[in-house]
Amino acid sequence: MRPGALWLSDMSGTRRIAGPGGPSAAYASPSPVGGVRTLFARSGDLWGATWNGGLFRIPTPGRGAAVETFGAADGLSSDQTRAVFQDREGSIWVGSELGLDRFRPANVIVESGIPANSPTSYRLAVDPEGVVYVGESAGVYAISPGGSPTLAYRAPRPVDSLCASAAGGVWAVLSDRVVRVGGPRAERLPTPQGLVARSCAEDLAGRIWLAGLSEGLQLWDGARWRRMPDAKALPGATALDPVGRVAVVYREKPETIVPSVVPIFRERFDIGGVEGLFPGRDALFVGGAEGLVRLRGDQVRTLPARTYPWLASVNGLVQTPAGDTWTIGDAGIVRMRTDALASAFAGQGALPHRVFDYRDGLNSFVQKAAGAQVGVGADGRVWFLTRRNVVRIEPTRLVTNLTPPPVAIRTVIAAGRRYPSPRSITLPAGATSLTVAYTALSLAEPTRVRFRYRLEGVDPDWVEAGARRSALYVNLGPGRYRFQVMAANNDGVWNRKGAAVDVRIPPTLLQAWWFRAVIALTAAGLLWLAVRWRVRAATAAAEARLSERQGERVRIARELHDTLLQGVQGLLVRFQVAANAIPDGEPAKGMMEAVLDRADEILVEGRDRVRDLRAEQDARSPLIVELERLAYEIERD
Repeated sequence: MRPGALWLSDMSGTRRIAGPGGPSAAYASPSPVGGVRTLFARSGDLWGATWNGGLFRIPTPGRGAAVETFGAADGLSSDQTRAVFQDREGSIWVGSELGLDRFRPANVIVESGIPANSPTSYRLAVDPEGVVYVGESAGVYAISPGGSPTLAYRAPRPVDSLCASAAGGVWAVLSDRVVRVGGPRAERLPTPQGLVARSCAEDLAGRIWLAGLSEGLQLWDGARWRRMPDAKALPGATALDPVGRVAVVYREKPETIVPSVVPIFRERFDIGGVEGLFPGRDALFVGGAEGLVRLRGDQVRTLPARTYPWLASVNGLVQTPAGDTWTIGDAGIVRMRTDALASAFAGQGALPHRVFDYRDGLNSFVQKAAGAQVGVGADGRVWFLTRRNVVRIEPTRLVTNLTPPPVAIRTVIAAGRRYPSPRSITLPAGATSLTVAYTALSLAEPTRVRFRYRLEGVDPDWVEAGARRSALYVNLGPGRYRFQVMAANNDGVWNRKGAAVDVRIPPTLLQAWWFRAVIALTAAGLLWLAVRWRVRAATAAAEARLSERQGERVRIARELHDTLLQGVQGLLVRFQVAANAIPDGEPAKGMMEAVLDRADEILVEGRDRVRDLRAEQDARSPLIVELERLAYEIERD
């Protein structure tokens, strides 16, 4: 309301009695006994809770809205309201005798000027002037920029399809006629015999195309209707691509391609069944059960639903001059920036988006029908068709919750103990797991609150938790940790300060550093002793083997000296005696002398070999070696 105005509520009603604007007419209180409790909302609206007449709202002057009332018939828990309150996020709370009710702004607005639950579904088209036309069983409604729906054509039969006309207005296709609604002049054409048009389009040449499944694709060339040679393919939806060509969705691959027609069929794309065909500002889009396809000339790009789940089963799409792309499908209504969508098709980065669903006022599902399901008027309002009614979103008046939610850590659970609302805790020694429960207070739409957290020392970056309100960590060691959590409200406004808790896990005896140091030093000492013992044992064994080998060599040398060499020496003495007995001059004596000389040489060589066998032992006893050498010399002489 206007600042400085004074309002009064009594048995005669609620009215302005002084201040800017002067006195106003009274809004009569539904209760004859009065008892109205009022509240000025931050928007300027005046809310009043009556004793037994429900709730009323007097809008801010200048908005052109009428006084509204809400009662049990509108979903209020009771007509006997007691209190009214507005929270910090802008929601209005009403206490009644039977409960607590909440009112908050709806971004998706149901258009009450168009009948709900049309038995033949809704049809939509936007003419070149930005006038939005909606067709249903009773006729065609025109919605001028900034205006409300008005009945522009009362149809004798249900409207099968609508499409824009370049000359102005739209073409409304009925079972027995094609009528221009709006535009500079009225015009009426016949409808092909037996045709139920699923969709229609007018190309740049002014020709009208009608798709009728089993009745085929029909073309009005200005004089008559002609059926295209593709009846078996079952054409079901039409649209103009950015260069003005007519694109047609076929349930089967057509055997004959109609000239100047862009065929769209399941086998061309990896998105499951084709569910929609949508002209964009510079491309043609195809929606399917498993993703969204963009056609730009011969270039095909796909955004799969497994990566972008909100693009599954898109049934309507429009791109606005303001740079937004709006879709409606199984996920609800989705808003994306057009440049971000183009970047996603190019494989560059994520695709930010905002979903509008039942929590925003969308009270029905998208209707699965051919033709446009979304349209934008010259005033920027975006219109959507659902099974139940026609709804709109006004982008310039979207209500955004700018209040970041306060964040709190509720409990920490570790080692079987619970720590409520801690700021700093020390866990029992040896604790290895940790569970943290946290929350954020946002009553505007609690189901849309999102969280991210991290445990310093464990998580290298923030963990996106979505709507999950707890975190679990296992296999933690002793040390100091800091758990941090932040939250965003229903419109993505983050409380980046969030909440935190410091956690200390002391070590057990086995985990203490000094205990580990002692164990390490003890192990090193034992290892050193083991190595020394092993070295000594190996040395003793080697010396024993060497001594044994040397003893064996000495024994062999002694036996050779005492037996073989002495025996040979004795034989040589006898041979020498025999040689001396042979008279000089006898040939045998010369031969005997030569043999004896050779035997002496062999005997000397034998003694040398025996000395070599004892050389290693002799190296340790030089005196013994020298005495034996002298003995050998004396014996030889």
